[in-house]
Parts: sequence; structure tokens; C-alpha cells
Amino acid sequence: MKKIISLVAIIAFMAFCGEKEQAQDEAGGAPQEPGKVVFDTTCMPCHGLTGEGDGPAGKNLNPKPRNFKTEPFKYGESLAAVTKTIAEGSPKAPTMVPFKNTLTPEQIDAVAKYVLKLAGKPVQ
Repeated sequence: MKKIISLVAIIAFMAFCGEKEQAQDEAGGAPQEPGKVVFDTTCMPCHGLTGEGDGPAGKNLNPKPRNFKTEPFKYGESLAAVTKTIAEGSPKAPTMVPFKNTLTPEQIDAVAKYVLKLAGKPVQ
């Protein structure tokens, strides 16, 4: 079962993954912050556009993706803890796969800061 869940998460990631270095804001054409670009292409399929755990791929996952706005972070809400979870994945939630071999350290740092921003947490 864990293999199927991991496979679903990987397929969802690949389906939405892009090689965008700098995306344009739909409304004004201004560059988006790097963390949002990474989030939109890597995390959004499971966690949803606003981090509420309601992404299109997340609907079929068990456990469900974390809602950053209402649920506590399993490993702490510091920048280091969120960065580690993104890089290494979560042993408590096998659907949260590691991204250390997919994203650069800079991308992981940027998306961790963006996740904390979505959650309304300070970047510590």
C-alpha cells in the first residue's frame, strides 16, 4: 500500500512539475516570489493553491495532505523543521515524499519560507 501511495504522490508531482525559473503573475505580469513558483509546481497538486490540503491529487491520498492554515506541523514550525520535512519527507505520512533529489537546496529553502507564510507563521 505504501508503494502505491508513494507512486501516486510521485505521479502527481511529475504531472504538475515544470521547469519554470520565474513565473509571471496572472493579473499583472509581475514576477512571483521563488517559493510560490516552487509551491505551485511541486506542492500545490497535494496541498492546494492556498495550502489548505485540498489539491487535486490530495483528494485520493491517505493520509490527507496537511492543511497549513489549521493543522499543526508534525515536526515543528521552524524554518529548519519545515525545510527538513520537505527535503527528507515524513515517516509519519508516507505520502509526503522527500524532495532532496528533485529540488535544489535553494528551492527547498524558498518553498519552506513560502509554506510558513501560507501558515501565517514567522520565518524563524
